[in-house]
Order: sequence, then structure tokens, then C-alpha cells
Amino acid sequence: MEYFSAYLLCFLQLSFSALILLLLHGLRKQIGQTPFYLSLATILVFSHFIGSTGLQLNAGIISINVSTSLLLSPFIMAMLIVYAVNGTIAAQRLTIGAIAMSGTFFYLANITLYQCDWLGFEIPAETAQTLKLLFDPGRGDVAAALGAIIIDLLVLPVTFQFFRNRHYSTYICVTLSLLLSQVADSFVYSLISNAWAEDFWGYMRQLYLARAISMLWLGGLATMYLHMLGESIEEHHKKNPLDFLRAIFQSYTQNKIVRRHVHEWEGRFELFVENSQDVILLLGKDGCILDGNKTAIKYLGLDVEELQKIYFHNL
Repeated sequence: MEYFSAYLLCFLQLSFSALILLLLHGLRKQIGQTPFYLSLATILVFSHFIGSTGLQLNAGIISINVSTSLLLSPFIMAMLIVYAVNGTIAAQRLTIGAIAMSGTFFYLANITLYQCDWLGFEIPAETAQTLKLLFDPGRGDVAAALGAIIIDLLVLPVTFQFFRNRHYSTYICVTLSLLLSQVADSFVYSLISNAWAEDFWGYMRQLYLARAISMLWLGGLATMYLHMLGESIEEHHKKNPLDFLRAIFQSYTQNKIVRRHVHEWEGRFELFVENSQDVILLLGKDGCILDGNKTAIKYLGLDVEELQKIYFHNL
């Protein structure tokens, strides 16, 4: 029980980071998307600084790395929310922005370290030592975080769409995709940041255990948020899980951009039609009924199979 307050503080930090991101994402139509993305950027950069200090909770049972478990985990949850709600293109832009920001941080950290010793630059010796202690270990952490984000880019949307296509519950889709992506994420992070450690696998197990517990809680928060938005994962149309990866490696020609936007809006148009209070029927050229929305089925008292056997003029 002596570490209860420390665990509680970690829980509050994790929950606050996740809830503020969900709140800003939910208000994006009222205040714009800029506050949401700026908060994401702040959390990402702050996680790099904290990773440089090596701050972690060693309570004997579970070692919690503040940078990866309490700061990067909400960022990964936000990536999944953006993919589920805003679509493939928005998720790609978010990930590319995160990679660019981490790469910029890594570059500037190296330049600053060189400037501390470069001829012509002046800095107090104590300040230079502080910067070296902060940025020198942090370069490995930033490189590891950058590799982890790239892995999340490749794994998270694919696993999420895989479970979504099989109509699992929202919590299962969200949580399993988070947990499975963290297996690869934790391995890459450990490989880059701690590859030469004597107990590499032990370090990776501790890292994953703490992140897995975080992801179980974040999966619950993300699920509640998706239900509040009315996002029913079970009713979404199927997409190929590899579409996200194909979109990354394809060039952004004008024709492909148009096709991507059509693909993104297809599901939203379907959602609009299905939830409309008006009777909407899809007809063939000869007047046969091909499909109908929920209101049409309820109003006419016929299911889809029965509708498809009659012609519009017979109604």
C-alpha cells in the first residue's frame, strides 16, 4: 500500500491526458481541430523530454515508464480515434505529422549538443552540462519513440480494421488493436533504446506490461467516447485492412486523391442514409427496388429481401 499514492498519481496523469484529447476531439466542430492537434503535439514533445530524464516508477511489482506508458499511450489512442472517426487520410496526416515532429526534435537536440562545444558559441558550463544530461540520453529515446510510432502506423489501423470487419464489439476492436500494436511497438522501442542491456527481454516485458494495463483503461475510455459519438463499429461497412498501407505507399496524384475522398465519404454517406427519417429507396433502371434504408423498411413493413422482389410502381 505504500506505493498506492504513486500509482494513483500515474492513473490521474494517464486519465487526464486521454480525457483532454477526447474532449478537444469531440469539440472539433465547435472550436476547430487546431486545439486537438496542438495538444497532441504538446504531449508528444513532452514525452520526449520526460523520456530524456528516464523518469519511471519502480514499485517492485510493475515498473512504469512515464514517457511511454503515461504519455505516448494516450497519443496512440488518439491515433486510433482519428482513424475510426475521421478516416484514413486524417490518420495518415496525423502520423506523418508525428514522425516529422519527432524527427525535428531529434535533429534540434543533436544540433544543440554540438553548439555546446562548438567554437564561437558561448554558454555557462553548468547550463551546458544540464543540456548534455537532458538531450544526450534523450536522443536514443526519441529515436526509439520514432520507430515505435512508425510501427503503430503500420500495425494499428490494420489490426483495428481486421476486427471491425468481423463485427466484434467496439471495446474488443479498440482494445485488441491497441494491445496487439503495442506488442510490436514495445519490441521496437526496446530494441532501439535498450538493445545492449543484459536483460533485454525482461526490460521489454516490464515495458509491455505497464503499457498493456494502460491500454485496457484507454480502450474503455475510447469505447465510451465512440458510443457517445454514435459510432457503431459493428454496423460499419467492410474495408480491406491493407487499404491503409496501400494508401501510404501510393503517390498522391489528383486521381488517387479523388478516389480516396470518395472511399472515405462512402461510409459517411451510408451512415446518413441509414439514419435518415425519410424513406429512401435505391432503384434499378427498370424500377426494381435494390435496397432501402431503415425508415423505408419500418414504414413499408417489409424487410430488404421482400422489397427486392417488387417494383417501385407497384407501391
